[in-house]
Amino acid sequence: MKIILVTSDLTYAPENYKDVFEFVVRNSRQHIAGVVLVRINKFGVLAKLPYLYFAGCKNIANTLARNFSDALFGQKKIFLKNLEIPSISVKSINDQKAILWLQTLKPDLILNMRARCIYKDAVLKIPHLGCANVHHGILPHQKGLFCDLYALADNRAAGFTIHQMTNYIDQGQILYREEVNKNKNYIDYLAEVALKEKVAIVNFIERIVRGNILSGVISNSDQRPAVTTTPNFRKIKELQHKGIIL
Repeated sequence: MKIILVTSDLTYAPENYKDVFEFVVRNSRQHIAGVVLVRINKFGVLAKLPYLYFAGCKNIANTLARNFSDALFGQKKIFLKNLEIPSISVKSINDQKAILWLQTLKPDLILNMRARCIYKDAVLKIPHLGCANVHHGILPHQKGLFCDLYALADNRAAGFTIHQMTNYIDQGQILYREEVNKNKNYIDYLAEVALKEKVAIVNFIERIVRGNILSGVISNSDQRPAVTTTPNFRKIKELQHKGIIL
């Protein structure tokens, strides 16, 4: 089985998502054919830090600041080089450079892990089995960005879903989903998610390897899903008023 992992070089997740990423790579090493590292505009992130502090998002701002140096020095790329795993660094998974690289590797599966990219047909058609995404929300009811954050604020179920990717955002059959404790300290919540997510991804990979197929048993159909996006200043204050600690 040839699997390509796709992740961002910089995230707002605790430890820059390294705990999940490295656990998956080490425990599924024999199936990982390569990794696509999506480059985030680091100067853009730096410019946002004062705004985050001003908005009262101290924990997120501090986490991003710590993760910035990790990304700046290419720690994920160094980790992959030490394990002799091929990698490529691009602005988007849809870049021609990435597409040609993926076509050369001829993967069976592409797994998206915390990379905010809308995959185009040229990428979706490359892997034999298809593309899957780790969505940080409970599908089919929670779609969009920061689904878990809004769910925590409203005391609804929060967690993550692994689903097959299609031309439509957060669609495709549901392959796995798991709820996580409702911790209203968002960074602490993300740390709890990481503990479960990394195990779930490794188990998911092993299941795909054994069955050689992407098969879902849960419907991803909801007539009125909650579709969320990155909160603006007003929404941040509403979330904090509901007890969310950012």
